[in-house]
Amino acid sequence: MKYLRRFNENLNSIGQDLSDIFLEVNDETFWKVESWYVVSQEKWIVIIQTVDEDEEYELEGQTPLPIVIESIERSIEFMSGEGFTNHQITFENTDDVFNQSSSINLEDFPDLDVWPNNFIRIEFMK
Repeated sequence: MKYLRRFNENLNSIGQDLSDIFLEVNDETFWKVESWYVVSQEKWIVIIQTVDEDEEYELEGQTPLPIVIESIERSIEFMSGEGFTNHQITFENTDDVFNQSSSINLEDFPDLDVWPNNFIRIEFMK
């Protein structure tokens, strides 16, 4: 029981720290970040996407801002320190019926065009 309580406290702490790392991204007008832990797979998932607050026009593709890239770099460093030393970054499309994704590296980010139906997914595993 004590182990389970400590485990939950650790997960809550990591989740709060991830939220803090991506706080500045969430403050940007067209960007939103969410994260959660998948117990059955023992991994953290972070989703970074654009949001269209003004539905009067279609939000055009957005190149990830420097703060997005910096926050991803900080999250990789932080999660490595928490024992999640493996990570995978994918670029996915929510309109794709086959749910295909492509792996990307941080070097690819300046070339990305993130539309409201796309998102960047980061998985942190031990």
